[in-house]
Amino acid sequence: LDAIEEQLLNYIYLARVSGRELLVGDIILLGKLGSQATLHGRLKNLVSKGFVQLIDDKVDGRRKSVDITVKAEKHYDRLSTFIAEAVKL
Repeated sequence: LDAIEEQLLNYIYLARVSGRELLVGDIILLGKLGSQATLHGRLKNLVSKGFVQLIDDKVDGRRKSVDITVKAEKHYDRLSTFIAEAVKL
């Protein structure tokens, strides 16, 4: 993952942990992480790398929510282990 993808994944993960629904449109409007085109491309990369999934809205086909995958959860579990080991040193 590049730096922008990592920041984007962190944002998506924190939204999920806090119970917020996150839509693709919400992510595209995160100007602090890059332009809309950059964010759209990075989101597509996260999907293709298996860290994020897009879920179609059953009522409104134009809306897609974003959620992390099991692969992303394992990524954060691994990071937590590394941090815990570093703190012990």
